[in-house]
Amino acid sequence: MRTPVVSVLVLASFVLGAISASEFVVPEHTAERATVDRGEEPTQILSRLASIEAHLDRLTREVGALRAGPRRPARDPAGAALEDADIARAIAHLEVERRRQQLDALTDAQLLAEAQRLLKSDPVEARRVLRVALERSLEQEPLTRAMTQLGLLARAAGDPDEAERVLHNASIAGAVTDTGTWASYELAMTVSDRGDHERALAIAEPVPQTPGISEWNRLHALWTIATIEERSGDVDSAKAAYRSIIDSCKGPDEYAWMLDKANARLAAL
Repeated sequence: MRTPVVSVLVLASFVLGAISASEFVVPEHTAERATVDRGEEPTQILSRLASIEAHLDRLTREVGALRAGPRRPARDPAGAALEDADIARAIAHLEVERRRQQLDALTDAQLLAEAQRLLKSDPVEARRVLRVALERSLEQEPLTRAMTQLGLLARAAGDPDEAERVLHNASIAGAVTDTGTWASYELAMTVSDRGDHERALAIAEPVPQTPGISEWNRLHALWTIATIEERSGDVDSAKAAYRSIIDSCKGPDEYAWMLDKANARLAAL
């Protein structure tokens, strides 16, 4: 049986009423730090939030007007279903707009913290939050990190075009920084995933020699090179790369897991 239009509207009104900018909680210490970063006074923040709340109230009234509007004459089932779909799309649009207003009310630090919170629990929403963050003028480190995370989410979602584009931009934005090396070897892996192993190696091979690179990123860059060599069928080069990883991991227990993986891959070649 088709769900009556009024039922759809009542449900949507309940959902929208339950979502409020005041319910979007950010840890107190994060809020304090982010407010200082932006140089805003408490009165300015309260004024901005009041403006957002007024806009959200208007959206809620629009939904109420849809619910209270005059009923249309009865239509055939196909037409009625189309009407329900139109209303559902309109309500979905209002929900998206309300969420955007919530995100716009956050400081840069709060917005990036929200993206981190969503990375594993809701990657689709995390992509949306990161895109909003990248519309802002971020400093080099948070900018490079946000772009790299967006690229990885795009790759995991099966969007290699966006993944390659965003990771390429991240590697440029974070040039000769440790976060930039992360973007570079992830870009190389993305290109290799698409079958272009020669270009992938050209991207990955310089990364371990980047001045100031952390040991974590250096070893991951070596792992990327070994993986691409193996994919390309160059067994000798792959073995050499895995041996390099093994030699680097013999000391700290921190990298014992990578040592085990490299030994397993070398034994399989």
